[in-house]
Amino acid sequence: MAIITVDVTTNNAIFAGLQVKNYERQYTPIENTKLPANYKAQLNVIYTAIFGEDLPETDITFLVKSYQGSFSRLLIPVVGVYNGKLSVKWGSKIAELGDNLSMRADGVNFSGRGIDPALIVSVKSGKDVYSLPLSVRFISQEMQLSVDEFKATWELDRETLLETLVVLTESKAVSDNSDPVVNIKELELGNYTITQYREVKTSYGINYIVTLVDSNEVSRQVWADTKLRNILINNPETPIGFTLLDIVINAKTKRTNVSYVLDVKSFGNEVIML
Repeated sequence: MAIITVDVTTNNAIFAGLQVKNYERQYTPIENTKLPANYKAQLNVIYTAIFGEDLPETDITFLVKSYQGSFSRLLIPVVGVYNGKLSVKWGSKIAELGDNLSMRADGVNFSGRGIDPALIVSVKSGKDVYSLPLSVRFISQEMQLSVDEFKATWELDRETLLETLVVLTESKAVSDNSDPVVNIKELELGNYTITQYREVKTSYGINYIVTLVDSNEVSRQVWADTKLRNILINNPETPIGFTLLDIVINAKTKRTNVSYVLDVKSFGNEVIML
């Protein structure tokens, strides 16, 4: 029997070129179709055990995050909570991590930035055992656990552990771009969660397309206005939520004034998967 650990770190030769490339977008998806066949077959063993179907060619497993055009980190499937259960978000899909999997808490250096908490999931296929490290995301920096704390809490108090993990949200497959990008002034008043954003180049310079999810779990893509754009440019890691308070048309200038507040939430630990 062989134990095959699927390497999802930047030490893997498959990802060697990522760190020397220049990126135009803050988040660049690596579609499953671009992965080597042998590597994709290893991922498929784990994916099938979790989702009950084959790894989709049109979705993603990995996402490159860049900062000012340079590689920052490699984002991988992430563990969080969905419907109150320990779950994983892999590309656009979410599934509960079931009893058919063997799981253990550990620490992994995913992108050369230090060792982070990881959940190692394993499954037997034929005579071999396949293992895959999954990233673990916490609600906020204040609730972030060290690797040792994560291991201990996993063993002794999993209910408490679930309370510290980010709530996963569904998204569309990377190839599905059917949603229009609208202006913030076209939204209804209310509370939104910013689940992701991406940098785009326009004729006016750098702007951002931001995905907001409302209380009914409906997502909308909007263009960042000047206030939000400046925050994303100057503080790309800032955790923010979004509450749209008022939309008023100025009777004299006919310009639309949008009033909203940004507050600390779980953006920095949210699942950023396009």
